[in-house]
Amino acid sequence: MREAFEKKFPMPSQCIRCGDGYAATGYNAWEAQAYCSMWKGWQAAYAAGMERAAVICDRVAFGNERSARSVLDCADAIRAEMNKEAT
Repeated sequence: MREAFEKKFPMPSQCIRCGDGYAATGYNAWEAQAYCSMWKGWQAAYAAGMERAAVICDRVAFGNERSARSVLDCADAIRAEMNKEAT
C-alpha cells in the first residue's frame, strides 16, 4: 500500500519515512506536512472504505492553497483506485 502511495505521490523534500508514517523535517515544511495528512487519508481508504476516505480528504482544509490542492489530488487518486477495483 505504501509503495502505491509513493508511486502516485512522490515524497517531497523536507519529508522522511518515520515508523509506519512520515514526518516533516522542518517547522515550515508545509508540503511535507500535507503529505503526512495525505498518507493518513490513503490509509483510511483501506480501513474505512474507499469512498468514505475520499470524502474525508475532500473536507480537509489547509491555510495554504497548494496544500489544499494536494489533499484534493489525494481524494481523486483514492476514487481512481476505487474505480479500478470495481471493474
